[in-house]
Amino acid sequence: NVELIEAPPGDFTRGELVSYGCYAHRLKEFDLVLDFSHSHWASIINRIPSISWVWHDPGLMQPNLPSYNIAALSQWQLYRLWSFQNCRSQVIDCHVGESPSEELEQNGGFIFVGKISPYKGALQAAKLCKSLGVSLTVIGQAGPGDPAEYVESFKSQLDNKIVWLSDASDAVRTQFTLESSALIYPLDYPKGSGEAHSHKIVDALLCGCPIVTYDVGAMSEIIEHGVDGFLARDEEQFMDCMKKVNTLDRKKIKQRAIERWQVENVVERHLPLLKEVANGLKW
Repeated sequence: NVELIEAPPGDFTRGELVSYGCYAHRLKEFDLVLDFSHSHWASIINRIPSISWVWHDPGLMQPNLPSYNIAALSQWQLYRLWSFQNCRSQVIDCHVGESPSEELEQNGGFIFVGKISPYKGALQAAKLCKSLGVSLTVIGQAGPGDPAEYVESFKSQLDNKIVWLSDASDAVRTQFTLESSALIYPLDYPKGSGEAHSHKIVDALLCGCPIVTYDVGAMSEIIEHGVDGFLARDEEQFMDCMKKVNTLDRKKIKQRAIERWQVENVVERHLPLLKEVANGLKW
């Protein structure tokens, strides 16, 4: 059973603390808590059997952490947690998804999924596609913390080929992903920093959709260059990679993703560890 407890809008740290107050009295009902929050109040306050995941690059945002059972999403993030917070963690890739059964014909265009923010590279994605004369569907919202000037610059790129769907259902996003030649993700983080993983890349790979991104953060742990996507070093190479995505085997991409992230496979892989943690294992 799944029960949703909504956090109030605004500052997520305070919102998660308010939500914690709604369920704290029920924590002892469970053998194990899987904590995907940003603030990890359940683990910090109660020291219960739990695993706490970190979602960001600790070099950019240092999260509130419990003193035990911290999980990194990648080896790259594990190293960053040690470097910036002197924190020993264990890599547990908790990403899961479902692979759609249908296969659609590609339309020659590209897709971008993510926030309309400088780090994610929506503006650069639009400019790259304009330079190549190809179409782009952008799916994602501009959040309250995204620079207004950046969002306006992105909007100025929109035309009959560069289309922005600010709010699309999962079904619509899946359809566009199946039809697109590749998901492009021109990350633009400060030098040395990056993303610890990416759920949008996992979702695309489960559709058999190749990825073109920059070789930053944990991207090389998710993408095997020349197999299920390409890792570029600069803008010129990025565009060259976009021209080569149709050489990749979409069926192979999909099968590799299913082995790594299909729900049943992830559960089977992690269940022994979860049982050990429920029985008192700590790191």
